[in-house]
Amino acid sequence: MKKLSYLVIVFAVALIILELQGSENIRVLSINNKPLMGKIGNIEKDEITVVSGSQKIKYKLKNLESIEFLKESDSDSSNGFYPEFEVKLITGDIFTGKILQATDDDRGFIFESLSFGKIPILMRWVDIIKNIPNAENNFTIDVKAEKNELDVLYFAKDVEKEGDDANVDNLIGTINAITKDGIDFTDKFNYFEDYLFEWSKINAVTVFHENKPEIPKVFQAIVSTLTGEVFTGLIGNSDGVQFEFQSPTLIVENYTDDDEEIWKSHVKGLKIKVNDKFLSTLTFRFGNFTYLSDLNPVKSDEYPYFGGKLSITDPAAYWWKYCMDKSVMNKQLYLKNTDGKKVKYIKGIGVHSYSMLSFETKKESKFFMTDIGIEADAGKQASVVFKVFLDDAKKPAYESPTMLENTGFLSIKIDISNADMIHLVVDFADNGDIQDRAIWGNARVLKE
Repeated sequence: MKKLSYLVIVFAVALIILELQGSENIRVLSINNKPLMGKIGNIEKDEITVVSGSQKIKYKLKNLESIEFLKESDSDSSNGFYPEFEVKLITGDIFTGKILQATDDDRGFIFESLSFGKIPILMRWVDIIKNIPNAENNFTIDVKAEKNELDVLYFAKDVEKEGDDANVDNLIGTINAITKDGIDFTDKFNYFEDYLFEWSKINAVTVFHENKPEIPKVFQAIVSTLTGEVFTGLIGNSDGVQFEFQSPTLIVENYTDDDEEIWKSHVKGLKIKVNDKFLSTLTFRFGNFTYLSDLNPVKSDEYPYFGGKLSITDPAAYWWKYCMDKSVMNKQLYLKNTDGKKVKYIKGIGVHSYSMLSFETKKESKFFMTDIGIEADAGKQASVVFKVFLDDAKKPAYESPTMLENTGFLSIKIDISNADMIHLVVDFADNGDIQDRAIWGNARVLKE
């Protein structure tokens, strides 16, 4: 009987352990520790508790780099919600969803996002609004039109227009209001005055800011969602399921463009809550490290294989130029882990062999850290070698083994405390440059 009771206890403990392991749904990257798999217990007072197995580990938010929410599919939880618009702010925030109505004073509009719910957006922060069904495949910025220093309304393809504007692709003028039905617009020559252009006729609209508002320097995290939205703001409390954030740009109450005192008193902004089922990554910014994708390389050298190292004569014409925070295909950054599952990166650099990017390092920089590997969808013939050189050294401070499509990414950390320059190289390996799309995931330099 005792033996049976003992077996029951052992079985129960095993089930508990399996349940704990099975519930690990995040990957935590911190500055001084190895990546940790677990689940979020809670977030409060600038501290996060992560449950990993039977342990509870506390981190100060200022010591975190990112939290990745592991999902089976990026198409999770759409619930039949199809975004009609993409709104990009001058802060880099991107919201996708539906325009519900103009605000009462026409200074903004109410927007419904699947991830963030109903939010007010002020026109003073808007950079561009795209009508997704119309603009998805055929919208490009007209550089000449943008130089007029006015708002620009871009017509959808094959839209029938009237009068003197029958053959134009855009109108230059002033946005009066953004509504559910369309854009109230007055063109430069008052040919269309307070005219409501329906959304069915519009590709996109860009917003001119004579004096761009100063972006508040109170951001703690970049929030990325499964719906492709990106949001910067402050982190509030969380129970591990509902996450609270504050956005300094989502403010409407009691605020006018001239009332800076009220603006300053509302600097923390509107509180919004997000369910973890919509979250993809949280990328933290507390000044302890700098992402190289936020910098411009002081030098770049990129060329195709061509049976040997033959540099092309016109670098601007090269197809596979490096991309910051995107792959060279201008898509989301993904690497594969050793299990073959995709890992998403909001920050990083997408390159193609051969590539060398050189960055200056600040005196307080201590380490260079990154995840390296073949882009998840590059192809089975991809093969590269990653190298990191410091200053004028001929020998690399780091050289990877040959990385293949199924290798799984590697996390590296290199001491750069005595270096003034760091050179990131992706070199040819077994198959020339065939499918050699590579990624420096979360490439960053860490302060001492």
